[in-house]
Amino acid sequence: MPLFLILVNTFTAVLVDKGIFAKNLLTDILIFLGHPFSALIIAALLAVYFLRRDIKSLISKNSFVRYCLYLFFFNILVFWFSPDTYARYLFVHATLLFPVLVYLNHIHEEENTWQYKLVKYGLLVMAILVVISPVYYLSFKLTRELEFSFLKAGVLFILSSVLFLLLIRLKNQRVIILVALLLVARIGYNWFIIPSHEKTNDTTICRDQAVAAGKGTMGKELKLYRRTPMVTHLQYYITRERMQPLEWTYDLSDTSAYYVIYEPGFEGPEYVKYYDVKMNKRNISLSVVKFLPE
Repeated sequence: MPLFLILVNTFTAVLVDKGIFAKNLLTDILIFLGHPFSALIIAALLAVYFLRRDIKSLISKNSFVRYCLYLFFFNILVFWFSPDTYARYLFVHATLLFPVLVYLNHIHEEENTWQYKLVKYGLLVMAILVVISPVYYLSFKLTRELEFSFLKAGVLFILSSVLFLLLIRLKNQRVIILVALLLVARIGYNWFIIPSHEKTNDTTICRDQAVAAGKGTMGKELKLYRRTPMVTHLQYYITRERMQPLEWTYDLSDTSAYYVIYEPGFEGPEYVKYYDVKMNKRNISLSVVKFLPE
């Protein structure tokens, strides 16, 4: 019974952490089983190599492959039952799958199985997506407005096109060429996705608003009302700009000082608002105000 309760609690926690509860139990179970393997997309594609009747005997024949597979399975369990798992925690375990997948790929290639053909064409489709990705980046105003966006897209398109042609012609060098294509895809991600995400994500908005409040109150007294919720990063950015520590207080009588308050439910003197500072991803905002003389 305790084990059953642990499984139920973990199952629920994973779904809550992912922010979704599906409309039916089957979908919920699929989400749970797919966590955290959804982060290992390429490994998921190559997992079709395990779909054969003699897979157990093939794995048993090679002690090193069997050892790597056991290591992967028993290590991944810890992350499988951890709702707060991030993808970067899982990538290190993917290396344990490489020798297993290379071993199975060699067997499937020799037998020219449907699994091998599926993987081959699947990787070909991925290569095509890398080639057309620069056009996709330029279709959005946010990424199109980035510095040198058309030049960067042109460089990515030329590089990926040349590598795609080499992939078609040099069959014996496909692995190296695929690695190069993945590198080009990563460069495109760094050039377009990261900068655009940096402009719009909640962390950037919180930081910019805190910096603006810090600069706007520089040289003047700024106090934090004790009944105000606060997070560390806001205090850091405000303090960094003002170059002086913030003071927590219950006293709201100083009409010359700025105060940081949380407006919902605030009961105190009337005030004039000067800045809104977003606190976190839940759209909770604090206000920098000055109280009016009575």
